Amino acid sequence: MWTQAASNAAPMVSLTQGWNGVCYAGGSVSVDSATGGIDVPYSVIYALAPDQTWQRSVPGNPSVCNLSYLEEFTPVVILVTGDAGHWVFTP
Repeated sequence: MWTQAASNAAPMVSLTQGWNGVCYAGGSVSVDSATGGIDVPYSVIYALAPDQTWQRSVPGNPSVCNLSYLEEFTPVVILVTGDAGHWVFTP
């Protein structure tokens, strides 16, 4: 049997410049709340909707956004425009 110790650290992923595939592991919240833990500039986040269409969130450009909410364990694609950084997920 393998026992794993619990950690008090917030779950996070490392991000690199360019496209990153991420399994969003935070709580089910608005995209604005979910992306508050990103410490590097990014230009767009895409998620596949249940009807197999792409939804997107573009910071500072709400007129082209149709992704407003992220559920826990949603796979997303994020275009990082800054140097490497992290996305810290909040419960």
